[in-house]
Amino acid sequence: MLEQLGKEFQAPVSGPQGLLTALPADAVGHGVPVAVPVPLTGSGNLIILLGLGDDALGPALEVSIAEGGSDVRTAGALTAFGHLHVAGRQGATAARAQAVLTGQTVLVAYGLGRQGETVTHAADIAALAADQLWLVVDAGRKAEDTAAWVRALSAALAAEGVTLDALAVFGASETGSPETVNGLGLPIGWVDGKPARVAVLGKVD
Repeated sequence: MLEQLGKEFQAPVSGPQGLLTALPADAVGHGVPVAVPVPLTGSGNLIILLGLGDDALGPALEVSIAEGGSDVRTAGALTAFGHLHVAGRQGATAARAQAVLTGQTVLVAYGLGRQGETVTHAADIAALAADQLWLVVDAGRKAEDTAAWVRALSAALAAEGVTLDALAVFGASETGSPETVNGLGLPIGWVDGKPARVAVLGKVD
């Protein structure tokens, strides 16, 4: 059954908008209309949130609450008490199978470790075959540092045939220049614990 489910879920499942694609950096924040991405819902869908350290866990839990309860798990360099850990494609397939039975979406908080370690996870991330791949970033971190590791990770993922879909941002209310994350070239769908109103920062309700 797990093998069959794995085959069925290899192709990404389209979300309601069908517009979750990576954007050129010069499109975001320069007057180009951008749809606000939303997390996929539906039994057995797998969404991965990638973040440094344990950054991805908070947004994963917030999205779960907003959706009425999802199956939140960990992966990569992140573990958390009370949350099952997903290891490899087989683990992801098993998580999907369980979520189909319970009628839930699977949210995986994936720990990338430190900035210099992010690219080493590219093959493992690709193996999980997510339906959506969100990047979690701290708007308060130095913009140049964030851009450097995001570019490196994006290139490593592209080499594996995987692209990032959207950004989940935290710390936007604690910095005077949250709009620096627009330079990462991805639409923003989550900001400081709630769905974004617009896909770029600068004027977010």
